Amino acid sequence: MLHTTALVFFIGIMFRAISLTVQMLGWWLLVISDEKPPALDMLGAVFSLAANFIFICNALSIAFGYTIVCGHFNFEVCNLYGGFLLVYIVGSGALGVLDSWTTDADRFFVYEAGAGLGFFFLRLFGWSVTLAACLFTVFHHRRKIRFYSVFMPTISVWYLALPLTVLLVKGCIVDYDRARIVYAVELFLDLFASVAILVSTNRS
Repeated sequence: MLHTTALVFFIGIMFRAISLTVQMLGWWLLVISDEKPPALDMLGAVFSLAANFIFICNALSIAFGYTIVCGHFNFEVCNLYGGFLLVYIVGSGALGVLDSWTTDADRFFVYEAGAGLGFFFLRLFGWSVTLAACLFTVFHHRRKIRFYSVFMPTISVWYLALPLTVLLVKGCIVDYDRARIVYAVELFLDLFASVAILVSTNRS
């Protein structure tokens, strides 16, 4: 089932690339005309959230042993997986609406908005569920412990590095530089985690 997980990863990367392209277009328009269409911000945020959602879905599938059981999850795993997706979708939607209602014109990226803390908690929730799923899978498939010993630290870096970066740069680095650093870290994390997981999955 490697081809399925690889395809989903590449779809997520494509969504991330579209998001970054839209955001770069918005910044370019801001530089040349001192105006950035709000629609571009919204479109970039939608593609960014979609990319994160696709990545988390794929990571959680691997954590639950999708490649081990050839996609045939049992009833309990399906319920857990579906419950997580429901919470994540509803939470992301609610935070997106909150962000659109409370957007500060002076903020430079979404994590500076009021909903930013909510997105962080949602990310940490995804991390905890993914780790729990990994432990569940290792318990039932001991022969895969080597793969998950690589997978868990890798996925943890993806989940935790961005919130830590935002906390570190907030208040220390000004305006545009702060946004550039956060976006650069986010892009690097996506590429790093995707490539690392694909390589480790292929070797497993």
